[in-house]
Amino acid sequence: MKTYKEQYREAIAELEDYRKCKLHSKGLEDRLRALRSKLVYPSHKDNLGVQKSRESYYREELIDTIIELEKDLSTNIVFSEARATDILNKINDVKYPYCQVLQYYYIDGMTFEKIAVKMNYCFRNVQYLHRVGVRLYSKLPALKGRYTKLLLKNIKTKMQEEKSKN
Repeated sequence: MKTYKEQYREAIAELEDYRKCKLHSKGLEDRLRALRSKLVYPSHKDNLGVQKSRESYYREELIDTIIELEKDLSTNIVFSEARATDILNKINDVKYPYCQVLQYYYIDGMTFEKIAVKMNYCFRNVQYLHRVGVRLYSKLPALKGRYTKLLLKNIKTKMQEEKSKN
């Protein structure tokens, strides 16, 4: 049986996982946007300001990278949305003020100060509600929703692809 602290840490890690997925997706989107702009404006200037065109293979490598990033981004978005709905469903099982604080903090990315202003509570009360909310969240059963199903489906397809390559 897990101790109270282990359950608490696992619950916080599970809640923060949503924000990490969103940040990773945003980073991929920014990288994709930067690569697309390089594709649109392929020429560059050297040190003397003379315009030079890039090598022909550069464009092909850039297109391959963009396609690979788009695949990565689409799967990441699907997983993060599935994970988000699972986490939101689990958060909604927690009682009222606690679930609201958890949603504002982990899903919406608000600070404790902003949550306190929005909910008309003092800062310390919001921190207390957060602690109790995480404790209640950790006592709920583990996530077994769409995210888990998508993850298992993705693992199976990857295994099938590897078998077909060999």
